[in-house]
Amino acid sequence: MEKTISERLLSSVLVCGYLFAVCILGVFTKNMIVLIPFVYAAVIFSSYVFWLKTEMKFPFYVHIGMTYLVLCHLESLSVKNWILVWTAIASLAILAQMVLGIKNHESFGKDSALKVIYERYRLTVSNNKKRLYRTTVHTLILFFIAWSELLFYDYRGYWIMISACAVFIGEDYGRIQIRGLRRIAGAFLGFAVGWIIMICNAGTISCIACFVCAVIVTAIVMPDKYILGSAGISLQAVCGYAMSEGSLTLDLLSERLVWTIVGASLAILLCMLSDKIFNSLYEDKTRYKLIER
Repeated sequence: MEKTISERLLSSVLVCGYLFAVCILGVFTKNMIVLIPFVYAAVIFSSYVFWLKTEMKFPFYVHIGMTYLVLCHLESLSVKNWILVWTAIASLAILAQMVLGIKNHESFGKDSALKVIYERYRLTVSNNKKRLYRTTVHTLILFFIAWSELLFYDYRGYWIMISACAVFIGEDYGRIQIRGLRRIAGAFLGFAVGWIIMICNAGTISCIACFVCAVIVTAIVMPDKYILGSAGISLQAVCGYAMSEGSLTLDLLSERLVWTIVGASLAILLCMLSDKIFNSLYEDKTRYKLIER
């Protein structure tokens, strides 16, 4: 069934709206890290309903949402500023979806978007049981990682969760082990770029410019060039943090790099363990097993 412009618009609005609500809640509560698996599961479900293609079809929205969840822990951030920034990003993303639909000569179709979505949801449950099962296991893994970091690092290791989520994105990004390794490689690339920015004594304006460029690059290159996109995601977080703190430090860059490696490695190891416990968990309709390299 061909995707229509109305479907693109509705799906973009709903997903952006959901992540926006979570991020605003994070601004007020300052205690949102253990809810990240809910964000992951909800966007996974949305991708099934609206796109029915991969494990996660909204990497751009998800990574932006994750970055904002991290930045929402900073007490110096104001709700008003995040509302303005998020609205601008969401508007550009929705506009891009619409333009893409027009470029591909898609029409609104005779059926309403809600009717089409209902039919897709009904078929999703019956035709994608294995993916839903795999999503459930991955969500449990994320809960385990989230509570582990809560017990051992008192929420300060939140970057572990973001890196772990990146490993689960979908087949378009390669198999699970490959995705994890690409995530780590991208973290090193982001560290190198951030280090250059740091030694140049970049100020607030430079950090803002780097943040905006990282958002644009991530949106453009995902998923074909995942290493570059991963570097962009890392830069979004460190530059956003630097905007709040006033400067970019080596400690901040090193912390992001270390926890990215830890998060991606944990996710890979737990996926491999799940593959041993749950029979045929990663056997898919595709030509290969999703867990292997």
